[in-house]
Amino acid sequence: VHRIGRTGRAGRKGRSFTFANSREIYKIREIERVCHTTITEKKLPGAAKVLKAKADKYLNKAWELHEHEDIELMKSFLQRKMEEEGCDALELAAAMLK
Repeated sequence: VHRIGRTGRAGRKGRSFTFANSREIYKIREIERVCHTTITEKKLPGAAKVLKAKADKYLNKAWELHEHEDIELMKSFLQRKMEEEGCDALELAAAMLK
């Protein structure tokens, strides 16, 4: 319980995350009772949602670099690798996102 309070230091607000399975819910309820508070339950996102968020993050970063940076050297590295391995750009991009 002490560590939860350490997320908001020097009077600032903070967040804390506690992972609990169904057998541990009674411990969460006990913490709520002792601390006179309510802990909001949220479900973890599914694997597909996590992968989409990860892909979106990397795609947005790649697009930003594509728009504002010189990427010719990187393109030559990718071109050589695609020729060596016999794969196309879409396959390689998908593997990099994974």
